Amino acid sequence: MGEINLHITEPIDCHLWKIRFPSVEDWPLDLKTLVVFEEDVHFERSLKQCDCGQLYFYEMIEFIDFERGEDPIYRTLIPIADEQTAVSLNSKSKFELINFLSLRYDWPNNEKNARVYWHNRSETF
Repeated sequence: MGEINLHITEPIDCHLWKIRFPSVEDWPLDLKTLVVFEEDVHFERSLKQCDCGQLYFYEMIEFIDFERGEDPIYRTLIPIADEQTAVSLNSKSKFELINFLSLRYDWPNNEKNARVYWHNRSETF
């Protein structure tokens, strides 16, 4: 049995896509959660939807820093075309998700500020 086709899309009609170099202030805090696949205080995977209708597979990972207390946090939004793609992405490891087009929010514990950027985005705009 072959792998299900993943429908990763360039979200050309979404306001997030139109921001070529996003900032922390551009990170969407108001996406609607449609389905929660996994959730606890330090980890979440879910299907989210923007006001424009664009679907995103969402992953949040927070690592506990017992020494310094500055827990690094990483958030990923992968633009997708359908719920089945979210189900398929949920079965992948965090390392496999790195291969996909995504809007990323990275805040390592050794940084003063978070960084928001498009990962694996084509250079053509």
